[in-house]
Amino acid sequence: MLGLSAGIVFLTVALPILIVPGRLLRAAVRLYPKEHPRREELLADLGRFRSEHGRLDRQWIIEQLELVLREGFPERVASSRKIWRKRRTDRKEIADHEERITAETLGWAQAIVRERAILFRK
Repeated sequence: MLGLSAGIVFLTVALPILIVPGRLLRAAVRLYPKEHPRREELLADLGRFRSEHGRLDRQWIIEQLELVLREGFPERVASSRKIWRKRRTDRKEIADHEERITAETLGWAQAIVRERAILFRK
């Protein structure tokens, strides 16, 4: 049973590398954050390598995939964390601002009610 599952895992990993290595690398490059310079560099290397050699070397693709997973994925996670932290901070600031506005509005409403009560008593 272990042999069958190991074979399935191997085919799941190896088949895309054998059939569509360029598309696999293009998809993997998306792990880099959008503004990261290595993202454009890898895509340029992919185009240059393809034009020089006519076809892609699978060993080169595997090395680049390893590089993307080692460098790009942690940076993408760190970038996403920064974005989520900023959103959370922005939400807290908005909630605080809304509470302040609500308190001020209630204060004004109470003042208006008191004024009208005084005016109508006269």
